[in-house]
Amino acid sequence: MIFALAIAGCQREEPAPKPVKATVPHRIVSVSPSTTEILFAFGLGDRLVGVSTADDYPPQAKNIQKVGDFGAPNMELLIELKPDWVVSTVFLKPGLAEELENRRIRVFLTNQNSFEGLFGDIAKLGEIVGAPENARALVADMRRRMEAVGEKVAGIPADKRPKVFIEIQPDPIYTAGKGSFFDELVTRAGGINVAASLDQQFAQVSGEFVVKQNPDVILVCYPTRDKNAAAEISKRIGWSQVKAVKERRIIADIDPDVLCRPGPRLIEGLEQLHAELYPS
Repeated sequence: MIFALAIAGCQREEPAPKPVKATVPHRIVSVSPSTTEILFAFGLGDRLVGVSTADDYPPQAKNIQKVGDFGAPNMELLIELKPDWVVSTVFLKPGLAEELENRRIRVFLTNQNSFEGLFGDIAKLGEIVGAPENARALVADMRRRMEAVGEKVAGIPADKRPKVFIEIQPDPIYTAGKGSFFDELVTRAGGINVAASLDQQFAQVSGEFVVKQNPDVILVCYPTRDKNAAAEISKRIGWSQVKAVKERRIIADIDPDVLCRPGPRLIEGLEQLHAELYPS
């Protein structure tokens, strides 16, 4: 699921519909974890009448009617809920936004591919749901915390910053390249993404690629069984000489949701990652 959210950047994007003036919505269906978290952060969880099966935070989201998978709701279930608006990321099932608009259900799609993009989408969603002040307050707090990390990082010279390999999926191995929010996340936390030279936002790489890059740190961005990702990575052929493995700097204890969901908790992920990269 985590990889599906991340790799969505490589899939076809559903163009966002043109903004439509409307009354404040009171019945909202959210079919992505990040937009659900944003609405709860506004204090508007009570307006959600449907969410996707992937929406599990905050805990109250688990009690809301499920309408299908992330970005791919069951249309019949969705229509039965009679929503005013449907919100999701731009990776909504192709053609669905147009179908909903034809049924006079308005759609808002976020394109959270950067911190600034996220802040902008939070502000837009706040306007739509009639909570602009809540949105401004949320963005202000997120920006303040982001800048606080930036101040700590600003004085660290490039040659003192750890080289980081971002592992999004273990088999086959996928990483995050240039232009991805993972790349920005690592950079803002004070690291250097060893795959930043890749033009793809998300790319499959070989074990040899990682060995050659010899990262100081390996960042695990997916859920792991029994939290044994570090042990499994250490067993890979040829990886015993990778600096991150030798020095046991495999970060696998940060909740993947705060790293992979471009929502309010992304700042929490940034703060935790900075602390892991600079433990002293």
